[in-house]
Amino acid sequence: MQREISTLEKIEIRKFRSVEELDEAMIMRCNELKNHSGFKNLEYDIEIFAGRNVFTNGDAWGAFNLKGEAVALTLAFDLMFEPYESSNSQQKRNKNSILKRQWARKFLNSKPGEYCYVGYAVARNDYRRLNLVTQIIQNIKDDLTKNSSFNHLIGIGVSREGFLCLKNFGFKILQFQGAQGEDDKNEYYNGGEMKKGMAFSVLQIYNLDKKKESNYDAKL
Repeated sequence: MQREISTLEKIEIRKFRSVEELDEAMIMRCNELKNHSGFKNLEYDIEIFAGRNVFTNGDAWGAFNLKGEAVALTLAFDLMFEPYESSNSQQKRNKNSILKRQWARKFLNSKPGEYCYVGYAVARNDYRRLNLVTQIIQNIKDDLTKNSSFNHLIGIGVSREGFLCLKNFGFKILQFQGAQGEDDKNEYYNGGEMKKGMAFSVLQIYNLDKKKESNYDAKL
């Protein structure tokens, strides 16, 4: 399935067609995120490795300009799958990302095939105003509703922008996560007013099967 957005420049949203195409997008993602203090330690080779794992074991979606450049991307995969290698070196360098997904799995008591994790989302700075990530998530939702057994999308908002993107799409808040360890001195958003400098770690859910939504809410 492909969807095009009418803008001053034509944008195509589709799945990545090759590992090489996704590699370039993951490099773009690193370049964008390294402009923010919390992501300065991202390593290109490890993020490319994670992208390749998702290409094989999940779905990788992007927004492409007329030049064929990926200007936004979002990855989707089973919450029980871990994109980072199980080696100690990669686990140590990606500890926060791994721990957040572990937190989500434990909270949901998830099993394979139940929850689709949506993350690794970014848009290139010069395309950020087009809400491309939201459009990609819409494509992911439509595709999974027709072609998968997943009943829910799961996201973890780790920035104000990411949290609001999911919230505005229709994701519900399941749980707020606070400081992670004694060395974490950040003030975390816990609902209510958003203050400058706040950190975010919010587990959010979107129900793909609306018939089951009331039963799921009652279960919580």
